[in-house]
Amino acid sequence: MFLKSLIRKKEKDHKFITHLSSNPFIYGLKSVVDLQISHNLDFIKKSNKPYIAWHPTKKSFSNAIWEHCIKVGRPAYFAERGALPNTVVIDPGGFLSDSPSYFEHNWNNPLSDSQKNIIDEYVDTLKGKDESLEFQESNRMGSDSFSEKLALNGKHVVFVPLQLANDTVIQRWCDWVKDLKSFQDIVEQVAVYCPDVVFLVKNHPIARNPKSSTPLMSANRNIFVVDEFHYKDCLDVADKVLTINSGVGLQAMAWSVPTIVTGRAFYNFEKINQRATSIDDIVGMIKDDFAVSHERSRRFLYFLKFKMYSDCIQYKSKKNRYRNATTRCKYLNIRIPECNK
Repeated sequence: MFLKSLIRKKEKDHKFITHLSSNPFIYGLKSVVDLQISHNLDFIKKSNKPYIAWHPTKKSFSNAIWEHCIKVGRPAYFAERGALPNTVVIDPGGFLSDSPSYFEHNWNNPLSDSQKNIIDEYVDTLKGKDESLEFQESNRMGSDSFSEKLALNGKHVVFVPLQLANDTVIQRWCDWVKDLKSFQDIVEQVAVYCPDVVFLVKNHPIARNPKSSTPLMSANRNIFVVDEFHYKDCLDVADKVLTINSGVGLQAMAWSVPTIVTGRAFYNFEKINQRATSIDDIVGMIKDDFAVSHERSRRFLYFLKFKMYSDCIQYKSKKNRYRNATTRCKYLNIRIPECNK
């Protein structure tokens, strides 16, 4: 994949058109690219400028433009938050698992010594700071204090980050798991089959009434609901991560924690994580000695952070921290890939 990392002096040379929107991530692009905004569907369709929109397939107006661009072969860019803190992805290939941008030949390339140092420094920063995609109930305690508080020392720990039931990646790519509630049922069954394993279950931070569906899980003596703790503390002590397709599974690469994915995930690759298609698979993988390939995981993280994702500063709403609403976005750079299928 050839990627253009636009130098700030030249960023205004890059031209886009979008529909009228108050989305702070799209609106924030005005300061770094030439962005035309229109409320006229026909005008946008007739324009020769590349179309860009925030998650365009979610709304009928933007989806109509998106599908038109695909049909006539006109460049169109799908914008969404990246899976790493303070990043945005602007992808011509579409949304996550639908996009060929993540095909292995685009990222699985040798890194130079300099690039290895750069990604290792970033990984250390990601692991060391409290930064997160979503609001967290607390600051980090540190692995020793966390393990002591939950009496985890010497135990095999599986971290289970739950997602939002109405999240697009859940609705589209759950596969055999079907939905979030079914996944919780599966976790309970797996816990019974693995009585010597401790499962740390954490609801998505902005889920509505998140604890309403998990107290029953706590009835299992080896399932702990850890909503009040920082997810990075959980990653610090985890021997495995079990998820449908959460972005936490992607970040687990930085910790070299083996991740078991039950749905479709854009970051699911051989020797980096494992794909389970049944409860028996999950149980076997939990008991297995799977080692994450350091080289492959670093290549993928380098690709995301330094070739695929644009970096930004996100200003959050102070009114309702649980909504995780971004009110303003300031871009530090713009990286726009040309999709190589």
